[in-house]
Amino acid sequence: AHTLLYVPPGSPLMTDDDEDVRELPDDRAPVDIAAAVGETLMLALPMRRVAPEARDQEIETTFGALTTPEGTPIDARWEALLGLADGGGHDPPSRD
Repeated sequence: AHTLLYVPPGSPLMTDDDEDVRELPDDRAPVDIAAAVGETLMLALPMRRVAPEARDQEIETTFGALTTPEGTPIDARWEALLGLADGGGHDPPSRD
């Protein structure tokens, strides 16, 4: 359960570090709680993977060096980025 408290302007309950206490509008306008309700509902929903068949599969979070099959040329756009990865060992392709 999530509690949200609306207080009158200037209330001592209003602090900068409490997101659950909000100030009422001064002009007696209706209070819009749509954002607060939407945020609470989104946080209450369980996170799950997109594909049900992927439920038991591990998701890689680290990746190794770029490898290509032998004899396959690396796209010139990626070749330029390799120079950044290894400290500048590759020259960017020329634009002839």
